[in-house]
Amino acid sequence: MLELKLSVSIIREGKKFIAYTPALDLSTSGRSYEEVKKRFNEIVNIFLKNL
Repeated sequence: MLELKLSVSIIREGKKFIAYTPALDLSTSGRSYEEVKKRFNEIVNIFLKNL
């Protein structure tokens, strides 16, 4: 298993949360802080599998 540490910014815009990492230029959104963290982990895993 690969362990990767990334700088991630999570901000709130209105009723949504946005997670972004400039290292991979990836972002996602969610309705809650927990949802955006989960979705961000999923998108990073998808990104790395497709490299």
